[in-house]
Amino acid sequence: MKKLLTLACLLISFTVFAGYMNNPNVKLIFNTIDHCYIVEHKTDVELAECVSKTLMQLPNREFYRVKIYKDKLGRSASDIKILIYNKKGFILFCKGLAKEKIVINSCRQYKGKGLSGEELRYIDVH
Repeated sequence: MKKLLTLACLLISFTVFAGYMNNPNVKLIFNTIDHCYIVEHKTDVELAECVSKTLMQLPNREFYRVKIYKDKLGRSASDIKILIYNKKGFILFCKGLAKEKIVINSCRQYKGKGLSGEELRYIDVH
């Protein structure tokens, strides 16, 4: 019964998150985060730097930005928050758990007003 409940929760989480993966920019960002975290074993500041450096090398016409927040340093189990946004007002806020890999449990999408370059630098969610 416990295994069945766990599987059901995973399927629900995946279904919720899968809808956002239809956006090629969001998919690319999450693939980049996975690559930096799992393949390159980056955590904390190094994870953010790896994601940022990789995304800067790719076409980014819609000027997507990413912010990553973790409760604990290193690879110990930690809550993680990922904020993806762009200058057109697209905002995607996801929560999950970072352990051996990052598992996204929920995401919420918002549509805000367009942001100037100055406003993009100072967006923050805690």
